[in-house]
Amino acid sequence: MTISSLLNISKTGLLSNQYALSSVSQNIANVNTAGYSRQTAALTSNQGALRGNTDGIGGGVAVSDLKRSVDALVDNRIQLGLGEKGRLETRNQYLNMIENVFNDQDGDGLSTRLDEFFSMVDKLADNPTSPASRAELVASAQNVTNFANKMYDDLAGLALPVDQEIDVLVNTINTKLKSLAEVDSAIQLREKTNNPALDLKDQRDEMIRELSGMIDVQVLSNQDGSTTLMTAGGELLMDHGFTATFGRGALDTTTGFAGITVNGKSGDYTDKLSSGSLKALLEVRDQVVGGSSGYLTKLESIVDELRFQVNSITSTSSSMYLNQSQTGVFDLGTQTATAVNAQDYTTVNAPPPDLGRVVDGTVTFAYGSDANNLSFDSVNITSSMTIDEVVAALNASNAVSASVNANNQLSIAAKSTYYAVSADSSNIMAAMGIGALFGGTGASNMAVNSEMVADQTTVPVGRIRTDANGLPQFDNADNDGVLALGDLRNTKFTLFGESLTLSAHYASTISQLGAEQASNEEQLGAATSTYNFMQQVRASISGVSLEEELTDLMRFQRAFQASSKMVVTADELLQSVIGMVR
Repeated sequence: MTISSLLNISKTGLLSNQYALSSVSQNIANVNTAGYSRQTAALTSNQGALRGNTDGIGGGVAVSDLKRSVDALVDNRIQLGLGEKGRLETRNQYLNMIENVFNDQDGDGLSTRLDEFFSMVDKLADNPTSPASRAELVASAQNVTNFANKMYDDLAGLALPVDQEIDVLVNTINTKLKSLAEVDSAIQLREKTNNPALDLKDQRDEMIRELSGMIDVQVLSNQDGSTTLMTAGGELLMDHGFTATFGRGALDTTTGFAGITVNGKSGDYTDKLSSGSLKALLEVRDQVVGGSSGYLTKLESIVDELRFQVNSITSTSSSMYLNQSQTGVFDLGTQTATAVNAQDYTTVNAPPPDLGRVVDGTVTFAYGSDANNLSFDSVNITSSMTIDEVVAALNASNAVSASVNANNQLSIAAKSTYYAVSADSSNIMAAMGIGALFGGTGASNMAVNSEMVADQTTVPVGRIRTDANGLPQFDNADNDGVLALGDLRNTKFTLFGESLTLSAHYASTISQLGAEQASNEEQLGAATSTYNFMQQVRASISGVSLEEELTDLMRFQRAFQASSKMVVTADELLQSVIGMVR
C-alpha cells in the first residue's frame, strides 16, 4: 500500500463519518418534531484496487444509503386507527351535547315537568271547582310545552352547526389534498435525481395521518416514490398530481341537507364513508339527531303522543259550565276538499298531524238549554270524508253549528245554549283541536290552548254521564275528565316498538342515549389505547432516542478522530521518506 492510498482511505473515513455525524445531528435537531423518522447513514467498505494478481487491502469507506427508520405496517395501523378515533371523538363531543339537552341527570328535564303536570291533574281532581287548581294545571302544562320547545330548539340547533362544520371540513380536506399533492410531486422530482427525500416523506406521512382523522384513506406506494391515495370505498383521492375535490351536492329530501359529492359526480358520497370526523358529523346530523331513530325524532314522537292522548280526553270533557262555543287550536290547512285519510303532510300549509289518527266512528254531543235538560245527538264520521264534509256533518247536527273561521280553524257553537262532547270514537274532535289542551304540530311549537290560558274556567274537568233513562246528565262538580287525564300517567302506548307509559318511553330514550354515550366512550377508550400503543411501537422504530444518538455521536466522532490521526500518521510517514532523501 502506498502512502497516498493511506491518505485516500483516511479521507473516505473523514468524509463518511462526517456524513454520519450530520445524520446524527439531524436526528437530535428533530427529536421533538412531530412525525419525524430517525435517519441512519449506511456505511459500506470500498473495494480496494487490483494490484497485479492480488486484491488491494481496501478503498476505505463510503456512504451507501441514508434511510428512514419506518415500518409501513405500523404506520398503516396508526392511520386506520386515526380514522376510527376521529369518528368516535367527534361522536362523543356531540353525544355529550345531546345528553345536556335532555338534562334529566339533574332532575330538571321533561320527565320532571311531566310529573309536575300529572301532580296538578291529581290536585284538580281532588277539588274540580278550585280556580287555583285549574290555574296550576294550566301553568304546569305550559312548563311542559316550554321545555319541549326548548329541547326541540336545542336539538334542531345542533344539526345546522354540524352541517356548517361539514362545509368547513370539506374545504379543509380539499386544502390538505392539494398540499399533499405538492409534497408528493416534490418527492417524486427529488427521487428522480437519486437524492433521498426523507424529510419530505416524513412530512407527507404526517399529512396523510392528519387526513386519516378526517376521512378514511388507503395508501398505495409507487415505485417512483410517489403515493396514491384512495378511500376505503375505492374513490381516488390523489395520484401523480391529481387531487379529488369534495363538494356539496343537491338537497337530500330525506335528511333535509345537501349531500356530499366528489369531483362533482352525480350521486351522494355520504354512504361511502366509513371512518373519520366527516363520517361522524354525518352520523350525528342524520342518525343521532335526525333520521328515523334520531333523538329529535324520538322527542317528536313522545310529544305527538302526549298531545294527542291528552287532547283525546280533554276534547270529550267539559268545563264545569258546559260549553257555548269552542274554537279548534289547529290550522286545518288548505286541503279541505281532500279526504282526511289522504292528506299530504309534506306541504307548506300542512293539515294537523293528528288527522292521521281519525277513524270511522261517531261524535256524540249532549246539548240543551241547561245542565238539567240535555239531549244526545250523534254525527257519523268516516276517515274518507273531506274536512269540508266533516264540517258540514257537524253543522247538520242538532247540537252545534260548525264553520271554519278566518284563521282556518274549526269553530263550533251551541244551537241551544249549551253543549258538550260526550264521546268521540272517531278522534275527529281531538284531531281538529276542539277542547284540546295542547296545540301545535310538534315539539317546536307545542303550546297550551290560548283560550284556557286566558280563561281557566274553560279547562275541561267533567264529563257527561247517562242516567237510568239513557238521558245525559252533567254535574258541575264532576271530576271524571281530570280523573281520565290522571289515568294517562299509567296508560301504556306503543312507540318505538315498545308498549310503555309516556314517562317510561321518555326514560327509555334517555337510557338509550346514556348507553349509546357509554358505549361510544368505551370504544373511544379502546381506540385511544390502541392508537397510543401503536404510537409507542412507532416511537421504538422511528423515534429519536437521545441516548442512542449520543452513543452514535461518540462512535462517529471517535472514528472521525481516528481517521484524522491516520492522516497525521501518513503525513509523518511522508516526512520520514522525505527525510531519507535528504
